[in-house]
Amino acid sequence: MIIFNKIRRTSRRFRSAMTANVLLLVTAVLFSAPAAAGAILSPSLTLSGTQVTGATNLSVDGGLYDVLFVEGTCASVYGTCSQSSFPFPYTHYTWPATGPVDTAKLATIAFANLFNATPDFDLLSIYGITSTSNQRISTPIYLPAAGYWVMAETWRLNTTNALGTGAMSQRAFAYDSTTDADRVLAVWSPAQSAAAPGIPEPGTLAIFSLGLLGLGLNRRQRKNP
Repeated sequence: MIIFNKIRRTSRRFRSAMTANVLLLVTAVLFSAPAAAGAILSPSLTLSGTQVTGATNLSVDGGLYDVLFVEGTCASVYGTCSQSSFPFPYTHYTWPATGPVDTAKLATIAFANLFNATPDFDLLSIYGITSTSNQRISTPIYLPAAGYWVMAETWRLNTTNALGTGAMSQRAFAYDSTTDADRVLAVWSPAQSAAAPGIPEPGTLAIFSLGLLGLGLNRRQRKNP
């Protein structure tokens, strides 16, 4: 009988130790989940082989956007050249176009920052940039006060720009109300990652899981004194 009681006590201690290990494992997994989720929202370049064709998760004016570089006319890329088909609301723009910072320029800054954060980045690997002289990728916008759509030079590669040789810079607006020539356009859209389901707070999940496991252990011990 004494031996049997010792075995039962040893068994209970073993179960308690195993439960504690499980609790620690569950807690570690739950608290590591938000870190993994945060990594999804980090800005990154989109590559096709070695060519940069856009970027994801760029923070622009309080929102997250993906951007893709597409060659064509405004009408062929966006469907129609109207304010309803352009990526950013026209309310962010003023006339004349030399007014306050606008959304297109904020997009420029976000993308330029991503380039600057990439060591030894070859700017000529960007889709649509084929030389180191006056190359640009544009975002179309609509100025209601002016009555026509224009091109915002969202970023531009030029050996003589203010950021230095081979650097990316942004400019104001290149007016183009009469022609819709072929060019490389930046197609912006809400980031795909922004639509991903959220992960509950780790504290809530951890407390709930720990409570359930503790309750189960308590009931088992009552049944087996």
